[in-house]
Amino acid sequence: MYYRTASIMLNAGQKASTASDIFIAQPDHHKESLAGKLFILMEVESAKSEALKVINFLINNLNHNYYQNEKVVLRERIDSLKVEHIFETALAKTNKDLVDFLSREKIKISPYAFNITVAVVHEDNIHFSTVGKNKNLLVYQDKTASSEGGTEYRITEVSDTKERKTKQTSLTKLFSEVTSGRIPNNGYFLLVNEALSEYLSNKQLTEIVTTLPPQGAATQIKNTLNQINAVVTFLGIIIKNTTSPE
Repeated sequence: MYYRTASIMLNAGQKASTASDIFIAQPDHHKESLAGKLFILMEVESAKSEALKVINFLINNLNHNYYQNEKVVLRERIDSLKVEHIFETALAKTNKDLVDFLSREKIKISPYAFNITVAVVHEDNIHFSTVGKNKNLLVYQDKTASSEGGTEYRITEVSDTKERKTKQTSLTKLFSEVTSGRIPNNGYFLLVNEALSEYLSNKQLTEIVTTLPPQGAATQIKNTLNQINAVVTFLGIIIKNTTSPE
């Protein structure tokens, strides 16, 4: 899969009890061909200093646990080793490492304080795990509804936030579920936090990301959100599959 990405991070008067960050891994070409690219969108509701500590730990830990997994190298020789399984192993280790880190640093935090999406894109497949209120949106061409004037796009949420919220009860099981799927040719996958999905409608998001390249779309979204008088943080990642069908 050939893909383009862009990130959106707009701190419009961030609350003192919240910290957030976006991470897009930059592995070397060989590792990316074996394991893909890692994306993290994260917001933690806690005392600012503690929240920043937790965010920095999770980003470094997830990146290390995924790309330094010995199974990544073994994928060259063992066909049965799937990216999805390596991703699940890394998440399980991070669950354990997080509990140890919080105990060591004497940080008390509720599992409901986390809004995190961790995703891996490899070839044209995406594997992701979401904690909290973030949204995962797939934008795809609806071939049955295409008009003479051009292609029509649809947008759909591919994870149930209500069901997820009821399961988010333990720090040891934050990343307990992985969803896997395919980003279709010329399709888009959007990772966004709750605020961004509330202030921009699905129709607005679809129109922006399908008419501009990812970087241009990210700029347009920021410009639109800058006009809103809201004391919230907006987070988003745009991933476009630029592979053209034969």
